Amino acid sequence: MLVSFEVWFDEISNKKIRNYWSLLSKHGVSDFMEKMVVFPHITLSVYREQISIKKIETFRKIAARVSSENINLNSIGTFGKSNVIFLRPSDSSYLRTIKMEIEGKIIGKRLDLYNEPDWVPHCTLAMNVPETKFSAGFQLIRKRFKPFEVRIRELVVVECDPLKVIERIKL
Repeated sequence: MLVSFEVWFDEISNKKIRNYWSLLSKHGVSDFMEKMVVFPHITLSVYREQISIKKIETFRKIAARVSSENINLNSIGTFGKSNVIFLRPSDSSYLRTIKMEIEGKIIGKRLDLYNEPDWVPHCTLAMNVPETKFSAGFQLIRKRFKPFEVRIRELVVVECDPLKVIERIKL
């Protein structure tokens, strides 16, 4: 079982990101994100175990000390051989602070990709892009992308596969 700790955005930002998902789907690049029942987000940490009620209570205490802030998504990126296209924030210090607080207080088995120094804060636009469509998909986004500001509105705990929101806290 995987459990993800995420930040979710305001509705205006969600719409912009969903428009990119739709664009990639419409052009036959990848419909993975559009078909998933997910909100646009940035994952802070992923645990490979069920999260206890005590850990959820700890999460609530952490969230109570976090304020809503704006971050800029100002670049497009990819993950090596995994065929993922994403947007990346210019400054990740706000996100890194929340991440470190969660991981410092909620101890458990975490997925290595989300551990320091490997963690790359990002908002996924496309996953599982076929190799034959990857370059075209990246160019499609590159040509239309304009940096924009998103407002972090919620801290969320999500159980993955099947997707289930465990805790959702407005900031």
